[in-house]
Amino acid sequence: MTTRLVLSKRAMAAIEADVLAHPTTETGGLLPCRMFGNAMIVPFTIPGGSRATRTPSRFSPDTDTQQVLLDFAFDLFSVDFGGAWHRHPGQFDQPSAYDLKTARHIVTDPTWDKQHAVFPIAVTDG
Repeated sequence: MTTRLVLSKRAMAAIEADVLAHPTTETGGLLPCRMFGNAMIVPFTIPGGSRATRTPSRFSPDTDTQQVLLDFAFDLFSVDFGGAWHRHPGQFDQPSAYDLKTARHIVTDPTWDKQHAVFPIAVTDG
């Protein structure tokens, strides 16, 4: 089954703002979602966190803060982890070997219990 990713205007605006706030480094965040048929609906994003590491070649989120926020969002809005977005500086729009390894771990490790997860790379245009 093909899954379609649907970002709300709020989610798109948050991603765009984060990308513009970190023009020379990698950045990213979580995509909490609800599944409706084959559509993964993302109403908002969870930012990388105040203790995230951002360098030109690596993004490492503040997972402790993200987990607290994801748990809160689950309790309030019944959303679940749908994936994670990130951005490479410049126009590099392909996943790195590390990106692929991380995504593969999440979708194959039974402790995650994820049937659907997406890992889009945000790019800037112009």
